[in-house]
Amino acid sequence: MDRPDEQQDEQQHEQQHQQHDAHQNHQQDDQQHQEHQENDDETYNPWSIVNLVFHHLADEGLHPVLGSAGDPGAPAAQLLAALGIRPAAEGNRRVSQDVQQHLTQIRSAVFGDS
Repeated sequence: MDRPDEQQDEQQHEQQHQQHDAHQNHQQDDQQHQEHQENDDETYNPWSIVNLVFHHLADEGLHPVLGSAGDPGAPAAQLLAALGIRPAAEGNRRVSQDVQQHLTQIRSAVFGDS
């Protein structure tokens, strides 16, 4: 039979373990929340999804037809939203920003710094 001291030590150890687990879970939640906030800036054009799926289906030997069953853009936008990506006509915001930076560098190289 355990002595009272051993039982108390065991209980303290278990409490410390539970506190450690709770702290770790809280840190993971904070990290996921931060990643989700970063993903709020992620955008993608729903029609790029439609194009990708259309070509994939055709490559698989199927015969997809656009328009006969309605607009596929709305369901593609819903898919993006379900995956945490904001549907946007301009497409991937990061790519657009990179292109703008590159164009600025070209302008600077050709016309000089203004």
